[in-house]
Amino acid sequence: SFECRSIFVTMYCDTRSTITLIFVDVDGVLNVAVADPGKSSLSLDPKNVMIALKKMRKKSTCDSARRISATYFHDLDHGEIGPIGMFSNHDSVGICNEFARRLAGLMRIAGKCTVVLSSSWRVPRHDSRVRRLEDMVSLHFGAPFTFSDRTAFAPEHGPGDRLALIGDYMAGFCARRRVHHLRALVLDDFFVTPMGGWKCDGLEMDSVWSAERYLMGRVPAPTTAEVCILHTYEEFVTPGGLIVQIGAGLTSRHLCKGLKFFNALCPHCVRCSREEITEVSVGEKTPETRCPPQSRRFSFTQTFQSFSASCLEVAERGFASRDG
Repeated sequence: SFECRSIFVTMYCDTRSTITLIFVDVDGVLNVAVADPGKSSLSLDPKNVMIALKKMRKKSTCDSARRISATYFHDLDHGEIGPIGMFSNHDSVGICNEFARRLAGLMRIAGKCTVVLSSSWRVPRHDSRVRRLEDMVSLHFGAPFTFSDRTAFAPEHGPGDRLALIGDYMAGFCARRRVHHLRALVLDDFFVTPMGGWKCDGLEMDSVWSAERYLMGRVPAPTTAEVCILHTYEEFVTPGGLIVQIGAGLTSRHLCKGLKFFNALCPHCVRCSREEITEVSVGEKTPETRCPPQSRRFSFTQTFQSFSASCLEVAERGFASRDG
């Protein structure tokens, strides 16, 4: 796994005149969500995984079970060894602990920042779950953490509404205070939705860059802005031809993009680089970065065995959907 405190390699960046916002979605970002067409998305948690695997063994399966099973065994990339199933949501609140750790790492690299909850979890009925999430992030961050703010409590009928609310927040934030330069990092799967085929404020969002450009356009002059969206959506096709759409969470590939936005390198990029990275700031040196030992990496077998026994007793209760 990635240790947020020790192996992110940071390069020099002057942030004295910059204000940083981090917008955090939860479902599909801090956990893994599987789209179930026509229904609420399914959480990749031990209960749902065990139900799916039992149905697959009995050959009395359905597309929902096929999608969960395929997601569970889907291979990761960018230096992570094993399937995405090792990020199953073990916590009762529905959060992957490793993804919470990585969020804390991004916050630490960003420095002083305003962390805004933009998820559907921002509504009051999820307050207890949000407090549990804040406790998890605090543990990894090494200091008490609470979300600085939340986007507006307005209805969301799709990804365009989510993006517009983030844009509204950025515009209002800059209007309320004097901001020279704004950095905004957005972590969102946009309701397990690919880019393309939807609009925001009448503009076609056909790529991540289109969405980033829209948000930069919401920042009033004379403030300058740079925006990075970690769109955690992924899609693949099973050997049987079934299309699977997931909110993959804060995997290594998405984490890497976020770290680069803050002028840092992820552990995989460090390992792959043939150059020794020793200079972290002007006039300061640090020893050569070392890779985490093999024993610290996730093991699919260990992960599966650790939760399978505890899930069998609830495997007959039916699939549990996420709230959105």
